[in-house]
Amino acid sequence: MAIFKRVSKEYIQMNYTHYALAYGIYPIYIGKLHHESPTVEVRNWFPEWGLTFLDNIIQPMLTLLGKENMFMFIVTGEIKCDKDVISSRKDGWDGL
Repeated sequence: MAIFKRVSKEYIQMNYTHYALAYGIYPIYIGKLHHESPTVEVRNWFPEWGLTFLDNIIQPMLTLLGKENMFMFIVTGEIKCDKDVISSRKDGWDGL
């Protein structure tokens, strides 16, 4: 979760399934990919306010275009799990 409160590897593996880019440019972790409201976390070493800043710029533009409440992201990879984490994953995804 950003620069000062980094998320542990174990927490990432338990709660998120993929790496992605929010709005095509900002690095995030994403979980529950096929759910109607995926879980999103800013990747380690990136400030959380950066995603908020992008939201505040892009969302009004999307509203003007009639596409309210859209969150666009590009999946860039899969988060690989250690064997002991797979059985305790919250979303039931086995990572294989």
